[in-house]
Amino acid sequence: MLGVNSADGGNRAAVTSGSTKRTGALYYTAHYPKFGFTLAEVLITLGIIGIVAAMTLPSLVQSHKEKQTVAQLKKFYSTISNAMLLAYNEHGPLEDWGIVDGGSSEEEYAEGNAFKNKFIYNLKPYLNILSFCEFGNSSCEKEPYSMKSLDGTIHTLAGVKFLPHLVLADGSTINHLWFSKASQYGEIYVDLNGAKAPNTLGIDIFVFGIFENKLIPYGLTHIDKFKQFRFENLCSLKVKNRMNGYGCAAWVIFEENMQYLKCNDLSFNGKKKCK
Repeated sequence: MLGVNSADGGNRAAVTSGSTKRTGALYYTAHYPKFGFTLAEVLITLGIIGIVAAMTLPSLVQSHKEKQTVAQLKKFYSTISNAMLLAYNEHGPLEDWGIVDGGSSEEEYAEGNAFKNKFIYNLKPYLNILSFCEFGNSSCEKEPYSMKSLDGTIHTLAGVKFLPHLVLADGSTINHLWFSKASQYGEIYVDLNGAKAPNTLGIDIFVFGIFENKLIPYGLTHIDKFKQFRFENLCSLKVKNRMNGYGCAAWVIFEENMQYLKCNDLSFNGKKKCK
């Protein structure tokens, strides 16, 4: 505090930092240096922040999407595996369900669709389902959509339309089922976000095998039945193949990452992450 005697009789003026007070006819102002940023400095700082955000935000978004995909696919694997076990307890093993091939004639397609529907109905009591459009029921079918392989090749199967047949509560969608009577074997295609983009194998669409009453994610190497779908062969950006992406499910579930989108030299027995 500063004290000053005024000329009118010694009145004391109290002056505090940064303030002005009046005593008598006199004003006293304390002068201290003021600190702040110039407009140019503010703009430069904001520019730097913007550049850093532009560099880091895409990787943060991609990391979040990857973690979300891993969690959702693992949940689907667990949910369907559990539903199959419970259905087997009630209806017997899969070979007792009367598996039929899809075939090539209209009659054989109808028989194949009937078995696909039977498979879903046997699992349905143990699933949290938003909607189910029966295979072969055109009255509820939505617009079919195309799928791409991991390298961008359009993925097609003769006579197959990819549709959101079974939609689970979390949005995971079974868009195709396939069974073989001769080998007592089947396939499930799951699209984690339904018909929304990118509709690409290994990114939002994954394939599982049904064999010996188990749900098996494609990509494993120790099962002879699935060696043609091994991770190293069918989960690589450098492979030009309409089935590229079939072998990604096992990697996502067991390695819990999608590093194969960043490099091409990963393997279950070797390198697990890109540098």
